[in-house]
Amino acid sequence: MRECMTETMYEKLGISKEVYEFGQTIEAGLKERFSQMDEVAEYNQLKVLHAMQENKVSEGCFNYASGYGYNDMGRDTLEQVYASTFRENMTISLDWSSWTR
Repeated sequence: MRECMTETMYEKLGISKEVYEFGQTIEAGLKERFSQMDEVAEYNQLKVLHAMQENKVSEGCFNYASGYGYNDMGRDTLEQVYASTFRENMTISLDWSSWTR
């Protein structure tokens, strides 16, 4: 059912059935590679979630901040999450997190 709906949408967009089928063939050939990428992405997401739990990220981390980084719980916690994720035992300055520059 869904395949038929998708194919119909391609037809409405002026994409021929041959081009659609060619794309499906290429995609099927890449399925294993995409599966490997999905596994890596899932593993990395779990690492970040674990680091967030480990560093006790809470709703307070998302509260208003002045943008200067002084007593900014969210920024401090984000630095800890970053360090935990990459297993670096140092404080990392996240200059890109300050949008006031």
